[in-house]
Amino acid sequence: MSGKATETKPTPTASRVLSTPIFPWAGFVDNLVIPLLAVLLALIIGALVISLAKVQFPATAADFFKADQLGRMWQEAITGVGTAYRGLWDGSFGRSGSISETLVAAIPLILGGLAVALGFKGGLFNIGVEGQLYAGAVVAAWLGYNALFSGLPGLVHLPLALLGGALAGAAWAFIPGLLKARTGAHEVITTIMLNYVAVFLTDYLVNFPMRDAGASSPRTPFISPGAILPRLFSDAQFRLHWGLLLAVLATVVIYWLLFKTTWGFEIRTVGANPFTARYAGMSIGRNSVIAMSLSGLLAGLAGAVQILGLEYTLKGRFFLRHWIR
Repeated sequence: MSGKATETKPTPTASRVLSTPIFPWAGFVDNLVIPLLAVLLALIIGALVISLAKVQFPATAADFFKADQLGRMWQEAITGVGTAYRGLWDGSFGRSGSISETLVAAIPLILGGLAVALGFKGGLFNIGVEGQLYAGAVVAAWLGYNALFSGLPGLVHLPLALLGGALAGAAWAFIPGLLKARTGAHEVITTIMLNYVAVFLTDYLVNFPMRDAGASSPRTPFISPGAILPRLFSDAQFRLHWGLLLAVLATVVIYWLLFKTTWGFEIRTVGANPFTARYAGMSIGRNSVIAMSLSGLLAGLAGAVQILGLEYTLKGRFFLRHWIR
């Protein structure tokens, strides 16, 4: 027997074989198919609800199964669903300027959804995005109209107002994050309570210390031209502004932060399994405060963008009015 060691080639283990994707775009397909299925399911459920609201059902059960009654109910259901979804399509994409309005409405939702998702990654349920949005809107409006900053050039004034709004949202979210880290207070309760504080505090500020004395209804003065987010198109019917680009940029930055940095790795680890994270030497409290503050920063940025890019003034419960109209 030769004393020479024989070299053997390592064979792939079963786990390595199973973890190798058969189709390299499998992850992308999953991420695309699941939202599409969610939208399809929402449309189906919506169609059922609309049908139940539009159909006039027979007075007796015996008449329910008559051919003429079934045909009438089917026709009413089809007409009702068709009218509703045609209006949904026209309002979202079908008319001139509707795509612009859809994207305008989507900007705060993108940033707010990103804020909630970041909290989820850290194992936190940030139900206080609304309050953090209002906090950001208040500070951005104050920085936008205050005479102390009105002489600043737009290259300084606009970033200052955006940064101030984002930091205000982060500061508002820092409170429940610190309470959770120090006392164990659940963030769902504290953030919901702070939502009410932020909304009613905004009402008070708009009606009293920040109110424009010359306005017929409660609102702040209009922000200076240098603090306005520019629009993407010169045509007046298109209100789409640079906030859309900020929302896309924020999405890229948060992805990089979560999956390409040590901070992001710690936040995800704490969110996935705090016991393992603590065993590995990670601070649960510190990462909870960081995740909540970053989540609030995105929500505050959403409020600032809404004021600087669309409203140009702050009114009480402005975000609710935006959806009602």
